[in-house]
Amino acid sequence: TIFLTALFAPISAAHSEDDVTAAARSVVRIAVLDSSSGAGSVTGYGSGIVTGKNRVITALSIVAAAHKAANDHRILVILPDRPGAVIAKIVARKPELDLAVLEANVAEAAPATFYVGSVPSGTAVTALGYPGDPDPAISKGDLAAIGARKPVRSEGKTSNQEKVNGYPGLTH
Repeated sequence: TIFLTALFAPISAAHSEDDVTAAARSVVRIAVLDSSSGAGSVTGYGSGIVTGKNRVITALSIVAAAHKAANDHRILVILPDRPGAVIAKIVARKPELDLAVLEANVAEAAPATFYVGSVPSGTAVTALGYPGDPDPAISKGDLAAIGARKPVRSEGKTSNQEKVNGYPGLTH
């Protein structure tokens, strides 16, 4: 699951390149590591957003395995500008919206500012996140070896508002 829709923001004179750069500092990688077999395997991977002191929101579907088998799974939060990872725990869930709130030591990360206005079809937007394969150091469980990495940036125009996997969202 890729958690990108929360950072869609219209690009205009009011929303400059500096806004996108600032937003990127709030986007984190989320990985769930299953250590039940001893070797470790990644059972969930995606993006999250720092929303406040020691709080991160992400898709519940990314961290669901950790919620179901907490003793064998670790949730990792990886900041975009710092190597290594911190351990997180789920402190709130909203399954009907596929959202989870995590508690993690991310106090030095800048919290995101959210755009709450309407976004009409055809609006230029930027999405930030971490699709694709996780860092190989994650599955090895070597948290100190996890490298810093900037989020992937995708630009386009909104095509419409629709449900994606049953959840309201914007497509671009």
